Amino acid sequence: MSSQTVREEPIRPSHSSLVDILAFLGAQEEYSYIDRLGNAIDLIGILEAIRDAMRAYISYCSPEGRVGGSSQEVECPEIDPEKLEREVKYLENWLSAMWYDERRGGRVEVIRFSREMAIEAYAKISKHWGKGGEEKKGEESSEGHTQRGGGGW
Repeated sequence: MSSQTVREEPIRPSHSSLVDILAFLGAQEEYSYIDRLGNAIDLIGILEAIRDAMRAYISYCSPEGRVGGSSQEVECPEIDPEKLEREVKYLENWLSAMWYDERRGGRVEVIRFSREMAIEAYAKISKHWGKGGEEKKGEESSEGHTQRGGGGW
């Protein structure tokens, strides 16, 4: 019997926390992060868009979980930092590995994935916030996130 090494296909990464961050930023009318991710045509552009969105989320959300400064405050989505870190590390590794492996879709698959993330984020903006960034109460995302102060995510 010959022994062959069976190579497992990497599992497509979970990105629910990142989509929540992008949707939150979109609700703040900060669409550039979503647009950059959706329009990126190379690996560096995708990774920079994700990094910048995470940095903006951290800057926007105070320890109390509210965005202030305007006439109204908007609830920040509650995102587990450890889960986010795991998602991002896996996503970075998956994107890098996939980018250079044409047998598994290569660049086309990575770009498709980043555009799907952007589309999901845009869809989530209207689902979770009404006009003007007001949180819609009583809904929960399919990922099961809850929002500080109850309801919403």
